[in-house]
Amino acid sequence: MAGCNSSPEKTADMQQSKVEETAEADSVVVKVVSNPIDSEIAFVDEYDNYNHYRQGDVKLAVPAVLQDIHWRHQTHFLIYQPYDSIRMVLDESDHFWMMQTHDPKKNKELNFEVFYRREINPIDKESFVTWSFLRYEEYLGNLPLREQKIDSTYRRKLNYLADYKNKHGLSAAFQNNWQKFIKYEQSDALLAITQYEDLNENHLRQLSHTAKEYNDDASLANPYYRRGAWNCVRLLSFLSDKKDETNLNVFAEQIDNHFSGQTKEYLTLTLLRYAKENEKYFGVTPSKYDYLQTSFLSTAKYKEYKDYILRKESLEKLPTGQDQVVTADGKAADLNSVFATGKTHYVDFWASWCAPCMAEMPASQKLKEKYAGKPIKFLYFSRDDNPVAWERAVKRLGFSTSESYLMPAKRKSALATKLKISAIPRYVIMDDQGNILNRNAPRPSDPKIVEVLDGYVNR
Repeated sequence: MAGCNSSPEKTADMQQSKVEETAEADSVVVKVVSNPIDSEIAFVDEYDNYNHYRQGDVKLAVPAVLQDIHWRHQTHFLIYQPYDSIRMVLDESDHFWMMQTHDPKKNKELNFEVFYRREINPIDKESFVTWSFLRYEEYLGNLPLREQKIDSTYRRKLNYLADYKNKHGLSAAFQNNWQKFIKYEQSDALLAITQYEDLNENHLRQLSHTAKEYNDDASLANPYYRRGAWNCVRLLSFLSDKKDETNLNVFAEQIDNHFSGQTKEYLTLTLLRYAKENEKYFGVTPSKYDYLQTSFLSTAKYKEYKDYILRKESLEKLPTGQDQVVTADGKAADLNSVFATGKTHYVDFWASWCAPCMAEMPASQKLKEKYAGKPIKFLYFSRDDNPVAWERAVKRLGFSTSESYLMPAKRKSALATKLKISAIPRYVIMDDQGNILNRNAPRPSDPKIVEVLDGYVNR
């Protein structure tokens, strides 16, 4: 049974065409049409959280990148301008997601990578393993060969892009946007190295020069740009001679020396996030972390980044006991206060980053509708450590404030320990006093759950 036990680790170059230019406030709604195989599409937000969709309306700020996360597809959909209407439909012949508008040329532009996958570079089990050239260990003695293979792959994609643009009479802005996307896709593949110790230092120093390409705030919507920029920070920090300092200080110094603008702020935010999650590796002490965070809050210009830090900090400082949860307005509430007198509670332990959790939500909604007016209450306890991601998911799912709560201290939650919640999704049935009636209840999509809940309704 699939489950999750850990979280996943602005505007594009549109100056070529005034028609393509958009303001930051622009947005687009993509209607994801339900499909018989429950395939899903994903959007990676500015905090690198995966937001999964199987059906319904998805409102995105423009520019945006949607991704078909099926391992055989890995297609991206670049949206660089507002549209009156976009439908995301699954092609039942080969299960590729396709975007549909009222304009045939725009359809060709939006679905470029689908055609590329179908015609030039389909992914099978063999090519998937080395698709991003992550297995750099195979090239330890010949790293230039690895780079040649990467270059060959992306030159093929660029050549296809040029032919595709000419064949369908598409805009120069379309080609320019995709060229930039592919550039950072290639750079990300080059930088996708997890261990540096056994590699040639001169080669690594040459590779570190890539950092100068990561001062393009217009590409922050591109997940490859963000990941490549962070990998540049990792590489530069490894090559730093200041081995006597903690990783936190070294990483912060490399970000300060090599990056600027919103990209610099994004990388500092990422460092603050990762340092909290791996304090030992980064050599974090309260004073060092507080100094970096205070400096960031006093100089950062991007309000959403600052708000994220402040909200996360307030959540971490919120005093919560073993039997407490966090409400939608950021306050601690006793667990017993969320239970309704005279009702049985079907409790869903989930997180916005957990794909199996999100896959169950449509079935959960139908189940909730079935038992409307019956003595059954649905509760949703999130294990998100990102309050922004939690709030966005709650809003999208339409949960009320009386049914949706956040579990404090994420995976160190005393409540999770008490209830023995080690992996999600997890479903527990409790009475109106918080006593556990069924520690491993069926999922909403499991037909057995109706029989189980009916047993509590009819007793």
